[in-house]
Amino acid sequence: MLLTGDSVIYFKIGSMEDSDIQKNVERELVNIFEDPYRIPLAIGDFGHYEVMYSFFPECKNLQMEAVFRKYNLLLDKKDITEAVLNGDIADHEFTTTFSDAIWAEMLEYFLVHQLTVDDVLDKISRSGLTSLSRAERKVIGMETEGDL
Repeated sequence: MLLTGDSVIYFKIGSMEDSDIQKNVERELVNIFEDPYRIPLAIGDFGHYEVMYSFFPECKNLQMEAVFRKYNLLLDKKDITEAVLNGDIADHEFTTTFSDAIWAEMLEYFLVHQLTVDDVLDKISRSGLTSLSRAERKVIGMETEGDL
């Protein structure tokens, strides 16, 4: 699977209706990505805008932000790591984007590698054992690697 950073950054960018801008942005982003075929970036298209959930290290996120600002596309950016780790994010953009199997697998990989046993035990105390995701069950050993 992918190597990821230790955070999740939400980018909301305007629609790239100008094909020249789209080509330039794509070219600049590919230059940031070391392997354009294995990118830790989940993308959701919502018509007049796109959202991107970046699992890149901070230096890559800053480079992406610079590209979006250069072409006046950046509408919003925020670090949503804590909300993702705590399972406290369920807005339409997030649930729609991560309903795609590829993006869901990326999210699960991130959670398995970032959550601690203590994080999961805290969630069990707050919400009960049945509230756990597959990734959280994997962290505490309730599922094996083959189950994930």
